[in-house]
Amino acid sequence: MHRSTVSILGLAACLLAANSSLHAQTSPVQQPSAPVESAKPTPVSTPDPDWVVRSNQYTQMLFDVQMKHSPEAGSAQGLAKYDTSITDASRADEIAQRKELIVAFGEHLPGDPAKLAAAVLRIAGMDDPPLRLLLGQDVLHAFREKSASWAASVDEWEDVTVSMNFD
Repeated sequence: MHRSTVSILGLAACLLAANSSLHAQTSPVQQPSAPVESAKPTPVSTPDPDWVVRSNQYTQMLFDVQMKHSPEAGSAQGLAKYDTSITDASRADEIAQRKELIVAFGEHLPGDPAKLAAAVLRIAGMDDPPLRLLLGQDVLHAFREKSASWAASVDEWEDVTVSMNFD
């Protein structure tokens, strides 16, 4: 599974590079002569929101572990430090990678894994388990925020929504 993730990342990078080179190759459209306007002010860059910074950190952690165990993918993306390495395609290396991912992300995940396992076992033993179940305060909080956002959007567009019937 990890190799397919790396392949997807590589495909995304190739598409981005192809798109950039396509824009670079197209000639600018000739505009009719017009008075030269003053240069537009350059936009001020704003710092990334906390969640973007955190997401980038997690992505880097994942990338580091994946490239360590699939260096050809890193080399294919132009990362020279992986050019001399090859994948150890053994079950032992796959297990080692999984353990490294658990160590890397285990400290960053909220919640108690033992409580999660107990909840899953409890649900698995039910005759009528819930169709959906939120496990963790962070998940509940995110769900409530998203639900409130959806509800606000529905309320905002209610007049359009209910006006779709024949008159």
